[in-house]
Amino acid sequence: MRAFTTSVNLYVYVNSTLVKTITGGTVNVPANSGIITVNIAGAVTLKFVQVNSTSGQVTIDNIEWTPYTTAIAKSIEENLDNPVSEFNMYPNPASNVLTIITNSSNNQYTIVDIYGKTIERGNLKSEAHINVSTLVKGLYFVNITDDKGKTQTKKFIKE
Repeated sequence: MRAFTTSVNLYVYVNSTLVKTITGGTVNVPANSGIITVNIAGAVTLKFVQVNSTSGQVTIDNIEWTPYTTAIAKSIEENLDNPVSEFNMYPNPASNVLTIITNSSNNQYTIVDIYGKTIERGNLKSEAHINVSTLVKGLYFVNITDDKGKTQTKKFIKE
């Protein structure tokens, strides 16, 4: 995210904590003077406060938001090195029931949200019908782990 100011001071808060003060005094604010990078887990509230000015200009540009967790990244990386037996799931997107089918008979499944929080886990013989009707709409990951500890991850959308 970039924040540029002219003739004003701008305070940037994340979850009520002041993370950046940007001071502007001329039209030519240096291009990188307001780049703000914040790495935070969980829900985030951004607040921009223009301080001590009834005139001036504040421009917020190029807001980039990338939710990630190292747990999910690690699972995906493991999939490339140690693929588990193939599995399929449908429908995708799903609204009530997600069906998972695999060609091996001794697996465990885990449903993980985009923050890396485990939502549900269970055993999977060759087919499972999982009730997803109570999940919040959004993107989820399904991890299938076989009896040798190898994991494969696929994503599904809850609608």
